[in-house]
Amino acid sequence: MTEWTLSLRKNFQSELLALPPKENAQIQKKLNLLVDDPLPDAKVKKQLKNWKGGTVYRLRSGDYRIFYSLEKNFISLLALRRRSDDTYDEEIEAEAFGGPSTAPVLNEGGHNEVQDDYWENFAREQQKEAERPLPQQLTSEFLDRLFIPKEAHERLMSVRTEDELLSCIGVPDELLLTIHEAVFEKPLSEVLSQPEFIADSVDDLFRYKAGDLPGFLLKLSPAQEALVDINLESDTPTLVKGGPGSGKSTVALYRVAATVKKLLRNGDLQPRILFTTYTNALANVSTALLKTLLPEHEQAVVVRTADSLVKEIVEAAGLRFAPASADQTREALHVALDGTSLGENALARRKNKDAIARFSEGYLLDEICAVVLAQDLEDLDAYLSNPRVGREEPLSPTERELIWIISVAFMKELSRQGVETWSQLRAKAARLVTAGATELSFDGVVVDEVQDLEPSVVSLLGQMSKAPANLFLTADSRQSIYRSGFDWDSVLSALGFDVEVFELPGNYRSTEQIDKAAKNYLGERGGDSEGERYAHDGPMPVIMGVEDEEAEILAVSQFFKGATKLLHLKRTSCVVLVPTQTQGRRIAEGLSRRNIPAEFSLGRDLDISSEVLNVVPFQSAKGLEFPIVAVAGLWPSQYPHVPQGASGHEIDELRALQRRTLFVAMTRAMRALLIVKPASQGSPLLKPFDPALWNVRT
Repeated sequence: MTEWTLSLRKNFQSELLALPPKENAQIQKKLNLLVDDPLPDAKVKKQLKNWKGGTVYRLRSGDYRIFYSLEKNFISLLALRRRSDDTYDEEIEAEAFGGPSTAPVLNEGGHNEVQDDYWENFAREQQKEAERPLPQQLTSEFLDRLFIPKEAHERLMSVRTEDELLSCIGVPDELLLTIHEAVFEKPLSEVLSQPEFIADSVDDLFRYKAGDLPGFLLKLSPAQEALVDINLESDTPTLVKGGPGSGKSTVALYRVAATVKKLLRNGDLQPRILFTTYTNALANVSTALLKTLLPEHEQAVVVRTADSLVKEIVEAAGLRFAPASADQTREALHVALDGTSLGENALARRKNKDAIARFSEGYLLDEICAVVLAQDLEDLDAYLSNPRVGREEPLSPTERELIWIISVAFMKELSRQGVETWSQLRAKAARLVTAGATELSFDGVVVDEVQDLEPSVVSLLGQMSKAPANLFLTADSRQSIYRSGFDWDSVLSALGFDVEVFELPGNYRSTEQIDKAAKNYLGERGGDSEGERYAHDGPMPVIMGVEDEEAEILAVSQFFKGATKLLHLKRTSCVVLVPTQTQGRRIAEGLSRRNIPAEFSLGRDLDISSEVLNVVPFQSAKGLEFPIVAVAGLWPSQYPHVPQGASGHEIDELRALQRRTLFVAMTRAMRALLIVKPASQGSPLLKPFDPALWNVRT
């Protein structure tokens, strides 16, 4: 006999919360019967007819209908709708469930075969004058059931239309969308594309309704679930490779919980697991999720950024911790270049200075920091034999020797200033761990997004796990935007022991259209790999050419207005991603002039709960996701930046990094993507855009 597990979409959760108290017992009883046997009986449980988007069932419960689907041993709760006189006859039609007449058809791979014409033009939607009225008045009692804070009730009870609801100032987006789902019947095609959460029992659903539980855990796909437990009982460390939106970070968090539970089963009553990520914001989010995953053992997990560990290790050893600023590193390079003798006589010095002059200062600084210091090279021989992964510019032995001399002088000048680069500090911390000079260690270590860590940090984290078998890493080389070079061999060699590598297919963040177009831009085949699966469908991403900066602001504002209306989202669900601070501030000011309050924010200042639309630099967006994204500010005066005097190979290397960075910006989009570029810009970074995958507009 099949043992069924409940899962639910957010839509069902919102509709359950809105359920009047007197209906609770009846619905709870029916859900308990459903868990016992969800299979249709042609009486109270029937298959939804005339719906082409997959097999959906409905369960009759008095004046309500519970809609659900079945997958393996999961009962997926989709919607809870009240029956009215003119809907839900005995043979329920798909249209009565809010579904469009051109509902998408899911093929065997889970992809949509139909894309409605209304996706073609977002801006067109904003021109519709008729506003959709709320189907019911918002009352304090109703808002209480949805856990809306009392202080927001007065302004919400004055709302009369959908637009007024979605633009209500002072209420977080998440709460507004919960209200929207509770009052407007969402089309089945939209419900089926929502994330799925697991509920341990029907009782948990109603305990949550009473406010007793913090939330439900995201349901993993079969591929994700398999990798959570892979090698868990073996002696081999594990590395999971996956693309943007594949759920690597979610798998890593579940692996933390699985490792804690394994150690508890094995008699370790006080396990300590380290989970590392690369920003403080993501560390905070991860901490909250782990509290739900391990409600009774959250103290067993330490969530930290890698650099915060570096700081702790160095300071615990009684050593100086003084990271150099950008100005200090540039000054040290100037001193090294001006004060270093590059030859025994005037002729040799002139010749060697000419050889070094072909490199820009930025390239020299990156060579010193990313190769010499990041890899903790001890002497010239180590540098001469280093493969310099990711560095396109070939260096002769003589040029390497000159750069080594400059790097020594560079480090000497930093030491005189009493500071060190982050690469030096990371390497110092790794040496302390190797020498056993720290007591900081863990029963297991889980590292998220390892591709952005320098080899010394990878080595440090690997050594911190008491048992290599409890080391688990995730990575995506396509998203490496903070390092000039990355390859899997450098990660594996830094660990110093064998690691088993697994692939995680699929994309559960972005739509199929966005993911395929972004991969195509990066020069990869999009979505054709075996096992590829997408959870969401949507419009083709748009690439629009504009003549000037004012036209750019207009394009972005129209796109946001139309997209938010079409997708039933607030403006704060949108973000503009830009390459420079100058462009970011300009665009934020331009949008604000068009009555779209916007604010430029650096990563450390980003507040995703603010009431204004965020404009964010590319580098700060990594690891984040937004329903609607516009990429702008790509004007030739500032982007792409090419250092003066840069060689052809140096430019190639810079272009490769910039292309990956733009790819990461594209893949932050979950539902809709716009790229605005100068109509006359001929930069190789802004092409090609395959018209079969992009909605190209001029």
